[in-house]
Amino acid sequence: MSSAPVSSRLFSAQAAFGLLALGGGLLHTAKGAVLLAGGPDLPVVPAMLLLFSVGLLGLHARAHGPLVIPGVVLVLAAAIAAGVALIYQFAGIVPEDAGDSSGVRIAYAAATAGILFGLGMLGLAARHETAIASLWRWLPLVMAVAWFPLEGLTAVTPDGLGLLLAGLAWTAVAVAIWPGPQLSRP
Repeated sequence: MSSAPVSSRLFSAQAAFGLLALGGGLLHTAKGAVLLAGGPDLPVVPAMLLLFSVGLLGLHARAHGPLVIPGVVLVLAAAIAAGVALIYQFAGIVPEDAGDSSGVRIAYAAATAGILFGLGMLGLAARHETAIASLWRWLPLVMAVAWFPLEGLTAVTPDGLGLLLAGLAWTAVAVAIWPGPQLSRP
């Protein structure tokens, strides 16, 4: 067994979760930026959903209360569904193909719903964590409410703008997961 204190190991695990969520946020931002610049639609959604769902597990260490366990279960289910969607993508099956299996659509929907509701539950539980500065403590819950409206902006604005904004918001959620000193109260 390692001689590192438990808090150091927790910090390292939380940092890893924060980096995974950051990777999802950066993929989301890149997808939006490329679309906004007139480029092709990057096929990063399954990887992005997988990184978000696994990264959100970092919130469980900062959250307390009865919503933590259901939130973790939903996020784990989302990770499994995102993994299935990634397998479908490697097999060349995408949800937009009319002739393809409905399994890929179910995987995408389950991953998205698991992330959305898991983030909401973990965000509700994390808002009571007084060791985290208040802005950062509320950010996951705000993202659970704002994620779909941000992405919906794509329908009424230039292609990619809503995705870009949602990606930047996900990047901020990743920072909220990160256990760095900038998030702690003095």
